[in-house]
Amino acid sequence: MILECLYLKDGVDPEYASRVLRQKVVEARNLKSGVPGTNISAGLRLRDLYIDWVESTEQLLSSFALDTEAPSMVNSARYWRIRDMDERTARPWSLIESEIKVQSEALDRLAADLDARAQRARTAPGDLAVLDTNALLEYLPPDQIPWTEVCARSPIRLVVPVRVIEELDAKKYVARSDLADRARRLLSQLEKVLGPGGCPAELREGVTIEVPLDAGRRLQTRHADEEILEACRELRLLTGRTILLVTADTAMRLRAQAREIPAVRIPAKYEPMRAPATPGDYPP
Repeated sequence: MILECLYLKDGVDPEYASRVLRQKVVEARNLKSGVPGTNISAGLRLRDLYIDWVESTEQLLSSFALDTEAPSMVNSARYWRIRDMDERTARPWSLIESEIKVQSEALDRLAADLDARAQRARTAPGDLAVLDTNALLEYLPPDQIPWTEVCARSPIRLVVPVRVIEELDAKKYVARSDLADRARRLLSQLEKVLGPGGCPAELREGVTIEVPLDAGRRLQTRHADEEILEACRELRLLTGRTILLVTADTAMRLRAQAREIPAVRIPAKYEPMRAPATPGDYPP
């Protein structure tokens, strides 16, 4: 199993997680220094040290990884071959060296990705507000809404989870032509205003908008609402700050409250049918 992103449980400090991952890398790379020689006896001694390292690393990952599959990353096919080593095993030292290299590099990548996600989450200024799909589809275009008033915060940093972008992409092909057209216009506007790779870009005075993109596999759920709430939880964990959810759905607001995520609804006066028509508005 190749793990590309490590998502943390609530209460786990990202800096701590990154630091201990790198400590495990150093431990793995130092295993060979404690075993003199490269004969079969030394190979079996290194085998035992490596098995101990795998077991402690698995326990560590279990303690702070949200993804239940994460701890099994160290239980590769080659690991089980190492466990079965005996005096008859050919080139045992090389076998273990190769696995140490693979697992060390994997943990290094996880630590680097965790650092990058935390850095990205903390870089742009402003209070964070996550938008769900209906908050975008059922109101005026985002650049026409006074977000600092709606969220009662300034400056404000709007975050659109990638799951919302996927939902909007799907809406382009629905039978309702008005909804499909609205989704197309919205996606076009977002693509024009967003920075490279979804980075924060100014939407209007005091407001930026962004689409965070993970380098590897993101933690997906079957239900879009759950993934959006998970995006809020992830941002709260990485930044240590309160995250606001902007949604038009009552059920979504209740789910957010159950997770201690404050949620607001955009005032009805910003719905297209209620607002004065201006060129470029979405169709009613």
